[in-house]
Amino acid sequence: MEQTDERIRSFCIGFGTARTIFFLSLKADVMVMTMPDLGTYQIKRSYNPVRYLYVYHSINSTHMAYRRGAFDNYDQILCVGPHHTEEIRAAEELYGLEPKILLEGGYVILDSIIASAQNFIATPYDGPRRILIAPSWGDEGLIESVGPELVAVLLEAGYRVTVRPHIMTIRGRHSTLPQMQERFRSNPGFQMDLDLSSQGTVSESDIMISDWSGGLLSTPWGWRSR
Repeated sequence: MEQTDERIRSFCIGFGTARTIFFLSLKADVMVMTMPDLGTYQIKRSYNPVRYLYVYHSINSTHMAYRRGAFDNYDQILCVGPHHTEEIRAAEELYGLEPKILLEGGYVILDSIIASAQNFIATPYDGPRRILIAPSWGDEGLIESVGPELVAVLLEAGYRVTVRPHIMTIRGRHSTLPQMQERFRSNPGFQMDLDLSSQGTVSESDIMISDWSGGLLSTPWGWRSR
């Protein structure tokens, strides 16, 4: 996308030593990141006075899918909901950490789903249950490990099945995706949703199956992104 705002300067940091030195010598008032484990591996805090703000890209519990201390080196955290606030405060007390500034941030993807549902016009439907498979990604992910087998079982049971892969599964061009498309393309109950800019398949589904993903887990609905 073409960038026309002169106040925004975008660039690629790169990898390896260049990236490590960049972060160590960073000069900025505030650094906003979505990367846990700041200061644990190659990416360290700058030796300059920079405030670090963490933005969650998942609504998972802070101790469910993250390492201990994953957020200890941040000054401020944009929390998805009250569960993050309670967990972070409890960890600070348990491990004797300095209190962080916690902000109510909400979750943009939830806002998108809610907005999509509000704009969605339901049409009468009395067919079989519609199941959405929307998991995380990786070698042990649901789609990568047992995707075709799961789809086959559900279709055989008479359900309508939509597979909505994680963007990283799509980018990685995992072999399971073309395998499923080839195997089930003739079945009218099967659909592969690769248009991740739309939340349509979420609103149209009766049941969602996921795995380790934190993108669509239940969370308090009172905190909305502004």
